[in-house]
Amino acid sequence: MDPAGKALLLTRDCSDEELGTALLNALAASRMLTLKQAETFFAVAELQERYKAWVAGLMQHYKLKTKKALFTGMDNCHVTEREGVVSISPNAHQRLEGWVRTKSMNLPTLTVAANASAEDIGARLREAFSHCIGRDWGG
Repeated sequence: MDPAGKALLLTRDCSDEELGTALLNALAASRMLTLKQAETFFAVAELQERYKAWVAGLMQHYKLKTKKALFTGMDNCHVTEREGVVSISPNAHQRLEGWVRTKSMNLPTLTVAANASAEDIGARLREAFSHCIGRDWGG
């Protein structure tokens, strides 16, 4: 949801190489914020507007009519790259539009070298997605 970042949309059946390339491109477009930039970036009103636009864009792209249709079955992982290591942390789908991760869930953090092949990075991300805890929203 960072306007300076990259929004990369893939199909579920994309290859590990495509998935890894997308992750590497997203990481390359990520940035560190100064304290001043963070105050603006995380200002509630602006954050809510960017989130609404992100959801609307996804719904339009996938031709969905409801948020429930968009978020049901969606997995979420937190990804960081530090000192040449990509760390991927799967999360649990707690609310329709919310994910959580606590130590008591015993979810793994998967790692892969940042200079590994796109295929290996994509395979690791796909494995991390398999550890996400989903929730059935009914209907």
